[in-house]
Amino acid sequence: MPPSSVNSPDHSDRPELSDETPEVQLTRVRNRVQEKLDATNAAVADLTKTLEVIDVAEGRVNPERAREKWTLDQLRHWLSTKRAPDGATLESKLEGGSLDAQVQQYARAFAEGPRGFQLDLAKLRFPHDAPTLARLQEGIECGAITGIVIEAYPDAEQLKAIAAKVNPADSDTELDTMQGESGVDFLARHFQARGGKLYDAANRLAHMRTMKWPARSGSPLWKAFHERAAQEGRNVATDYLDANRNRTRAYKKDHADIYADLDDQKTVQDLLGSASMVFTNTKKDVPKTGKILGADGVTTLAQGQGLSSIALMQHKVDTLSPAEELALASAMSTPAKTGTYPAPNTWEWLAGIDAEYAACAYSDSGGLDLFWLVPGDSGSNGRVRSVVA
Repeated sequence: MPPSSVNSPDHSDRPELSDETPEVQLTRVRNRVQEKLDATNAAVADLTKTLEVIDVAEGRVNPERAREKWTLDQLRHWLSTKRAPDGATLESKLEGGSLDAQVQQYARAFAEGPRGFQLDLAKLRFPHDAPTLARLQEGIECGAITGIVIEAYPDAEQLKAIAAKVNPADSDTELDTMQGESGVDFLARHFQARGGKLYDAANRLAHMRTMKWPARSGSPLWKAFHERAAQEGRNVATDYLDANRNRTRAYKKDHADIYADLDDQKTVQDLLGSASMVFTNTKKDVPKTGKILGADGVTTLAQGQGLSSIALMQHKVDTLSPAEELALASAMSTPAKTGTYPAPNTWEWLAGIDAEYAACAYSDSGGLDLFWLVPGDSGSNGRVRSVVA
């Protein structure tokens, strides 16, 4: 009885006996394999689109489903299968061409030094609602988004181990001190413990403790201003800056009211074991030609002269918080070498505000400088790293 065809191996790609040269036969086989690969890629692309449609529909039917977040594996799959108009995957357009490489860069940075701890990658999540993914795709394709920032803190046991390393003679007192540190303080001292240099550290950090910004689980800072303006019958596009680009009385009032409404920075005790991830521009220095991404996509706002904290709010641009800026600087640089720090030729707007000013970051041979400016100020070397979260 002849063997069953069901269990017979497929030899359709095996070169047939003929008068063809081996080179011709191999070319023919290669072409067949490429055709099958192209068909497979097309099928994966179709399935990905179908899944996206299902996600949108399911989010409408079940709002709780829409608020769920992807794991790192799910995010990686989307980035590695979603393609830009030029045919390249979105992941290939990230710096280094790999999400995993960037994640490991942060894991190494957090683990280094006497304040080091192991980053729990299982805690990293990213939203997959259709608007967020559409904005992320647009940002990656236009170059406004090139990578990630991970902000993370040790869990209770890890913090005890850190306290014992930092102050073995009195680890209990050290632990109490660390638990009361703000997130910015902890990340700054983690950076310094690895050889990082902060300009005028004591004074700058003292002021940074007065800065406030919304939690990533809430609304971005620009939204708070839009909502406040709407409540007061104002227009953020016309009522916040006068003809000389000075802050109006209306802006000053809204700024002060929003600052008063925002929560104080969380302490390490509040942040124990937390880890969050956002997408941003991870280049060492954001170029003047860099695109700026808002809530509705790429904006008409340009880097440089005219770019102000108020303009960013008007264009619905989310930016890095001071804590995220520290995490970015720590991971992307060699802490002991100030020349590797971000923004060596520019100053960058951040999401934090105090009762009157807006937070910025800058770096030079003096170290990483966290500072603040009048929200209406602008200059040719002003920059921003857009955020998708």
